Order: sequence, then structure tokens, then C-alpha cells
Amino acid sequence: MDACIAILRLYPGISAQVVRNFLQPPLQGVVLLTFGTGNLPSYLREEIRSACLRGIIIVNVSQCISGPVTDEYVLAKNLYEAGALCGHDMTPEAALTKLIYLFGKGFSNEDIQKFIPVNLRGELSCYSQANEKETASKLLKAMAEHLSISSRQELVMLRNVLIPPILCAAAKDGDMNMIRSNLGDLESTY
Repeated sequence: MDACIAILRLYPGISAQVVRNFLQPPLQGVVLLTFGTGNLPSYLREEIRSACLRGIIIVNVSQCISGPVTDEYVLAKNLYEAGALCGHDMTPEAALTKLIYLFGKGFSNEDIQKFIPVNLRGELSCYSQANEKETASKLLKAMAEHLSISSRQELVMLRNVLIPPILCAAAKDGDMNMIRSNLGDLESTY
């Protein structure tokens, strides 16, 4: 495993020159620890883009203890448009290990880019808004079948009972994706 992989932790006020110097050959891959849900200062976008164009694989993960990086904010969108890859909810250690493993196996940059969002060994929680809504819908369907619910009115009553606690648990965990994906279920019952 001769790959040259590193972790770059952003901090307030980090200069473009520091990032530029860090992203030089022989570097092949970087785990970029960004702010919050994947944000970085806009003045660093060009440094990231330039490194990605030179073939450096950059995986964006959050410095926060929990929670995924997303593209909900402009600064994070700029990062992905520059060529960085979304590390979702991988820990920095998991992202680093994944890069070392993939480079060590001799995969091409294109293949590595395809494998980063794929859960290989439990490093990703494998969720998305679509999966969350599908999971809640499956739960409702399973409960309805188990309780032998056959009418729409009974199904609405079941939704009224189940969806609010699901939303409360998601709010407690700060899981905005789960909240957004289930608001439609709650609204459709009224």
C-alpha cells in the first residue's frame, strides 16, 4: 500500500496558500474535514477544483461528532461541483481507511470515485430520504397488516398515532431528512 493519503482538517481562517501547498504531489487522496454539514470557505473552492483536476481524490466528511455531509448549502454544493466526493456520514477514520484500501487494491481513480458512496463494510449508514420514507411506509404497512386494518379511516388513525413519535425521535436526533421525508405522510392524513 504505497498510496499517499492524508487528512486535511479545515479551521477558521485557513489560507488558500496552506491548502494549495497541502494538495501537492505525490498526494493521491485526501479526507477533507469540513464545517458542519460539509461547508468550506468559498475562497478554497478553486484549490479543491485544481487538486481534483490533477487527479487527487478528495472525500468530504464532517468535523462534527455525528451527522452526514450534504449538499443543502451553497458552500457544500460548490465543493461537490469542484470535484470533491461526498463522504455522507463516514467518520474521518473510516474515510481514510477506505481510501487506503481502495488505492491499495489498485483501483483506478474512476473506480474509487464509484466506490466512495458505496457501503463496503459498514462505514456508511446507507440511508437516503427515499429509503427513510420507504422505511416509514413499510412500518405503517406492516402494522396495518398485523392489526388487520382494512379501511382508509383506520389507516389514517394508525398514521396519526405512529408518525408524530417518529418525527419526535427524528427531531431529538437532529435528523432533518427523516423529518422532511415523513411530513408528507403526516399532512396527507388531515
